[in-house]
Order: sequence, then C-alpha cells, then structure tokens
Amino acid sequence: MVAVRHFTGAPKSGPVSTAPARHEAAVRGEAAAWVAQQVSRGAAVSCDQAMCAALEARGFPQHALLVLGPVSLDPRHSDVVIETAAVRALFGTSLDQAWAPAVLASFGSGAAGITVRVVAAHGTVAYQTALAGELAAGRAAGASLLADRRIIVPAPARAQLNTGLVDLRLLSALTALSRHLPVSIVQFGNVGTGASPGMPFRFADLSLAGQADQTRS
Repeated sequence: MVAVRHFTGAPKSGPVSTAPARHEAAVRGEAAAWVAQQVSRGAAVSCDQAMCAALEARGFPQHALLVLGPVSLDPRHSDVVIETAAVRALFGTSLDQAWAPAVLASFGSGAAGITVRVVAAHGTVAYQTALAGELAAGRAAGASLLADRRIIVPAPARAQLNTGLVDLRLLSALTALSRHLPVSIVQFGNVGTGASPGMPFRFADLSLAGQADQTRS
C-alpha cells in the first residue's frame, strides 16, 4: 500500500514542482535574447552562472561575461549587470543603491524577475552627474538637428528631442544620413520594458522617401 501511494502521488507533485523552474527558464531565455540583441558584444556583462550560460548559447562572447558567485569580483568591473534572484542573494540592495542605479529593461516579476542594469563604475552620484551632462549635450544636439532643413521632425519627436533624451550617437547618425538622403523622423524609442526614467532613446523610426525604416544607436 505504501508503494502504491508513493507511485500515484508522484505524477501529481511533479508538474507542480517543475512549473516554477520552467517559468524561471522562460524569463531567463527572454532576458538573454534581449541582451544578446541589444547589448554591444564589446560590453562586459556580469551575470549568474545560468544566465551567463544562456547568453553564451545565444552567441554572446564568453570573454565578455563575468560569472558572479560567492568568491567572484563584484559587478563594478562590468558595464552591465543582469540582476536575477541569485545575484540579488549575493549583493542585496547594493546593486540599485550603489553600483547599478539605472535599469535598461526588466523581464518577469517576483522571485523570477530579471533586471538588466547599467553599472555605475564610479558610484551613483558620479553616474547621475554624468547623466545630467549628457542630457544637456542631448538638448544642444537636438536643437541643432531641429535646425537642419534636411530633417523633418513632427511634434511628438520634436518634444522628445527637446528633453535631451535622444542618444547622442543616434543624433550623429541621423545628421550624417541627412547629408545623403532627406530624413523624416516618426518617433524615438527604446526596445524593451521597464527602463528607468531618463534612459536615452536608442532608436528612431524613420520615413525615407515614403518607406518606413528604423535607425538605432
């Protein structure tokens, strides 16, 4: 009877116990795919062992990955840190309060939630100061672009330019493109959800000679 009870009980508990693991794997896969597509291959990325393996499987170079663990270096030596439950257990609130205050994108929620953060190598205060400088430079570059008669900017995109939140590299690319083709900007934006307020817009939807296109920084 004990054997029969053990046999009939196992299938019922199996799907329940593996469901969280499947959900975590799905969220990890979504985050890894985003990072592999959106983060430069030249950037140093810190992540736990499972996430680093997922990134490597998607073609992210192994030499750019720093596996975080109890005896590893902290994320300050990276450009981006991927905050998972395992990483939160290692560093607690020090990630968002001291080392990585800005969020690029978020995936999932609760214990399975994953956040992709920008590392502030010199601390939060220095990062915020540098960001303020970039916003000022962005407003100046945006004003210059608005004065360019070869570039058509509708009201929504004009408002985005006036905030200074358009990535300077993107503005430079648009200016260079306008020397060869008339450019009509539809809007600016970012790929992914959950980005911190004040993160620069990294792509532009364009209309070139009546055809839709997209330019990214």
